[in-house]
Amino acid sequence: MLGALFSALMRLYQVDQASLALITPTVQELGGGYLVTYSFVPPLIGAIAAVVLYLIFVAGLMSGSLFPTISCVDGKTCTDVTELMRFYVPAGPQDVGKALVWAFIVGFSERLVPDLLQGLVTKEQSSDNK
Repeated sequence: MLGALFSALMRLYQVDQASLALITPTVQELGGGYLVTYSFVPPLIGAIAAVVLYLIFVAGLMSGSLFPTISCVDGKTCTDVTELMRFYVPAGPQDVGKALVWAFIVGFSERLVPDLLQGLVTKEQSSDNK
């Protein structure tokens, strides 16, 4: 969510006439509730993207030194959804850091997760066709 909020603020900061746009008749007709609601959209998209990326890490679809290692806590089985969500976590402190960095990145880059998913689908389809 933080990455998405940061990205949205950067876009707003780059708009030269942002303060003038906020006092236009159209925006005033919509009221402040519209602006508040609209401002929650990027963080919500960022949060969803971070969860999807976390599931990609859990599934082992992406691995390597740049990505976190996710594993079940010792003594737990992680065989149902509840245990998976509670006890399937980054393996160590560096993995926690990597997971947080990736969560920020996917929040900041709104197209990263959709493009990643499309790439995985395309890769799977091309391997099925061979």
